[in-house]
Amino acid sequence: MKESLHKNENILHDFERLIGSNLPSSYMDFLRTHDTTSVSGLKVLVLKNDEGEMIDETVLQTIYRLGDNEYYCDLEGHFIMFQDRLGKTMIPIAGDVFGNQVCISIEKDRFGAIYFWYHDAYEDDPAAWVFVANDFTDFWDGLTPYQEPELDDSGLDEPTKMVRKGQIDKMQEFLAQGGDINYKNTFGRSLFVEAVIFEQPLMAKYLLQQGISMKYALASVASNIDIDMLSLMFAHGADPNDAFEDTQYSALINAIRGKNKAIVRALLEAGAKIDKSNPAWQDAINQLIWGKNKQGLEILKEDLGFTDDELKVKM
Repeated sequence: MKESLHKNENILHDFERLIGSNLPSSYMDFLRTHDTTSVSGLKVLVLKNDEGEMIDETVLQTIYRLGDNEYYCDLEGHFIMFQDRLGKTMIPIAGDVFGNQVCISIEKDRFGAIYFWYHDAYEDDPAAWVFVANDFTDFWDGLTPYQEPELDDSGLDEPTKMVRKGQIDKMQEFLAQGGDINYKNTFGRSLFVEAVIFEQPLMAKYLLQQGISMKYALASVASNIDIDMLSLMFAHGADPNDAFEDTQYSALINAIRGKNKAIVRALLEAGAKIDKSNPAWQDAINQLIWGKNKQGLEILKEDLGFTDDELKVKM
């Protein structure tokens, strides 16, 4: 991390010039006094309606900071990334594990107020926003430390436990009794993706043999599979151009982000397409640059033919 903010006010004032406004005083105090160490750890944010009743709960993965070299922590980088959608009156200051944003308002009539934004919804949709607190101090004081749940019998659904433990016999029984092979668990993952993530290749092969859907599977695991698993997935119908519908992040993009050069080359040989007009590509380039992912950038240049001019942050 760069020099601490309490030693270098210039970083803070440069950001104020960028957004064209002073920051709320309580948030300024936070930025001056909190560094990487003091804001580490996941935080739980409870969202409430106007009557004070809980309507949602989420886990904040990162509280952004100025002067941080890591993209995922960088306040300025997130402001620039979301500026086209949020303008200059809502500043993203934190993100949850799903990519939703906590924002602080610098609009005159609600200066300093904190809102939660569901980023998958249109930003002009009132349902996309939840009021959180009148100022940063109230927001910060309302957060609680996240406690990792124990993965016991009550914490996981039965099919997920079978997959993580590699219990093919129990999976056979589950399917024989009418269980849905394309079941999605509480994490939103397919059983096949779960098997790959938790390094259960025999379970993954069994599920492929039983005809599990490959939709979104390759896009989900391209960053951390080997050639043997990729070949097996292709043999069972995986599409080299598999991509998530919402973000348009493809298997090829995610393999690049994961620095998985062998998979990148195999995907290209199998017909993976490079659509430079797709905003997901530029978004991925921005993240590679902000995250200082040199290997990912080298893959884009050496294997995909991107030019130096194309490998620049663009919004």
